[in-house]
Amino acid sequence: MFCPQCDANGNFLPQQCSGSTGYCWCVDIITGEEIPKTKTAPGVRPINCAQNLRCPYGWTRFGRRCFLFIDTPKTWPEAEFYCQFEEANLASVHSYEENRFIQTFTRGDTHSFPETWIGGTDAIHLDFWMWSDGSKFDYENWYNDDHNETEERCLKMNYHYTLKWSAAPCDHYLLLFCSKDN
Repeated sequence: MFCPQCDANGNFLPQQCSGSTGYCWCVDIITGEEIPKTKTAPGVRPINCAQNLRCPYGWTRFGRRCFLFIDTPKTWPEAEFYCQFEEANLASVHSYEENRFIQTFTRGDTHSFPETWIGGTDAIHLDFWMWSDGSKFDYENWYNDDHNETEERCLKMNYHYTLKWSAAPCDHYLLLFCSKDN
């Protein structure tokens, strides 16, 4: 049975190797999940996992991606353009843990959770939600099931006291969260 290696802070080491099989792979240092396409066979030089962990200055890593919170309100199209200028997109969200991570950043030093743009839109086809980065819409955190209003085509988070997602008019000015693969 494989026992993962951790650092002094309890985080997973970025590179894990199995003594019994000789395989090595990179992992997310928080969750320990294997990063796809990083496994190397015995006798093959392992990938430099530490290099895969770097995010640009000011960005924060979670999982395999880097995130940036911008507290200057913008419309959804302006926000997406801003993120693209940073070689990113408005953030896509793929798990409960990722959603909580983003919420933690939006809260900052305050006790409020401001409504914030993330990268979901159904502008191409009503009620067919897509992420602006092209990734699969495989996690949802809707406030309710009624998110097919024709005037509300862009996705915001931290809606209502439940801090759920809600569709909103794309011309509203909200804070934003960018993400990009590392």
